[in-house]
Amino acid sequence: IQNPKLTNVLDRWILARLNGTVTDVTKRLELYDINGAGKSISVLVNDLSRWYIRRSRRRLQKPESKRDYENASYILSVVLLTLSKLIAPFMPFSAEALYQSLKLKVAGYAFKSSVHLEQWPRLERKLLDKRLLADMDEIRRIASEVLAKRNEAGIKVRQPLASLKIRGAEPAIQDKKLISILKEEVNVKRVIFRKDVGEAIELDTRVTHKLEEEGWLRELVRVVQQMRQDAGLRPHEEVILSITSKGELGMLVEKNKSPLKDELRAAMISLRPLKVF
Repeated sequence: IQNPKLTNVLDRWILARLNGTVTDVTKRLELYDINGAGKSISVLVNDLSRWYIRRSRRRLQKPESKRDYENASYILSVVLLTLSKLIAPFMPFSAEALYQSLKLKVAGYAFKSSVHLEQWPRLERKLLDKRLLADMDEIRRIASEVLAKRNEAGIKVRQPLASLKIRGAEPAIQDKKLISILKEEVNVKRVIFRKDVGEAIELDTRVTHKLEEEGWLRELVRVVQQMRQDAGLRPHEEVILSITSKGELGMLVEKNKSPLKDELRAAMISLRPLKVF
């Protein structure tokens, strides 16, 4: 991996997952466990799509810096390139299609004329972080339980909540970046570790007016983003947004015009009062 610094925890995690999968698939194929090897690749693809790419969406669409975008793009290309080699014995045509598509977009790698002329991937031990893999598994487990509690309470994920309490005198997971991922995934303001919590996980489901307002804004963003997608717009293309509303929602949009314009790629947001006859 020719990357300056792997500072993003998601980048380090997906590379650890990739190297763990390379090891597992190689051992299984040597034992002629074709089914087990295929399942191992399938789990990696699921983790790549449903966790790494989903959690990295903002870095790829609205990055904080050019470097962050380049790092995320680079790591994704490394994973996809390695994946094309792993699936080559199982899905030769799909592997070739993936490999050739990367050939057109990825610079700095000595591509062969075909993926089937490539060497089999090798383990890079320095990237195999077992502690990180275990911690991320725990984060995902907790997130799954919290989302289930949200569902039981009938509270959408887009609605921010004040806090999540986890039983424990101190965090079992020390990495603050992982805790931040948990907060974003379940949409809570704070994650608190306390030994006197009744249940293993307690979610504060009280929605204050301030939290409710945040929920309204998130719902507005979701609706407009869906409209952009339906219109076939690309992330960098700007729109002019006209909102017809009355009362509190209109004032809330007016107060948050600047961040909404950035989030929605809107050159202008105009507010029109709702006329009631």
